[in-house]
Amino acid sequence: MFQMELAFMDTVLQYILIALVFFVGVDLGSNKETLKDGTRLGTVVLKLPFFTALGSLLGGLLAGLITPYMPLESLAVSAGFGWYSLSGVMITASYSAMLGTVAFLANIIRELLGFVLI
Repeated sequence: MFQMELAFMDTVLQYILIALVFFVGVDLGSNKETLKDGTRLGTVVLKLPFFTALGSLLGGLLAGLITPYMPLESLAVSAGFGWYSLSGVMITASYSAMLGTVAFLANIIRELLGFVLI
């Protein structure tokens, strides 16, 4: 009985996190100032996140080659992109608690470094 309740709560939490991400995107997209800034900056607005994502994924693949983890596992860990509340849970459910913890810590460290370096 407890396992069924736990699985149900896990599913509910995943849908809540997905809805949260969706509504944050809707809120950002409906902001007129954000759209104005995006058109003013031009293609840099698209290039910067693209190359950041590409670099994160390539780093994850490289880590998979030099660590005992499979490349697909390290790629999944590197694809969190700062969503530590979502990536840790999803990777724990898909792979293992250890990889979920690594994903959580990698995203926390990425965010802390961002604060410190900015």
